[in-house]
Amino acid sequence: EIYVYNISGKENFIIYYTKEKEEDLTMINAYKAYWKRYFDFKGRTSRSNFWWAILGQLIVSIIVGFLARMLDTNAVNSLWSLITFIPGLSLNVRRLHDVDRSGWLVLLAYIPIILFMVSLTLTTASLLMNAEAASGGFGLATIVFGLLALIVAIYFIILFVKQGVQGANRYGMPDEN
Repeated sequence: EIYVYNISGKENFIIYYTKEKEEDLTMINAYKAYWKRYFDFKGRTSRSNFWWAILGQLIVSIIVGFLARMLDTNAVNSLWSLITFIPGLSLNVRRLHDVDRSGWLVLLAYIPIILFMVSLTLTTASLLMNAEAASGGFGLATIVFGLLALIVAIYFIILFVKQGVQGANRYGMPDEN
């Protein structure tokens, strides 16, 4: 089958996209793509590529965590988190592009998490300094920001589980499995 898309709005610019039988997608291929597209915040990542890469990252993170415990150091986990932050962020942005959402939406996920952590820190500090000061509303704010973070997390899970736009969208063609 051949699908014809005119994504530029110009009469002479047409992209021909042939949808052939999808090759077997493995976790290893998706995880390789995760690292190859380290700084790639453009384009799209399909649902299957996204979840295979997430599974691969989860497995490797468990192994790194196990090694860190064997070495009795948190530095390995911290370093691994720093190394994987950018490719994880770019993967999320490309997945949002696949469902035709702006990549900037990913910032929405960080706002309630940061507010929750700040509120939790202030609550803990006020409890350590003076138990009466804890009634200053930080505890309630921690609960509210925690619930907000949970709602945002559920929203993103729904977006990431959603099937991507078939064919071209404003972020380009679907990625090749």
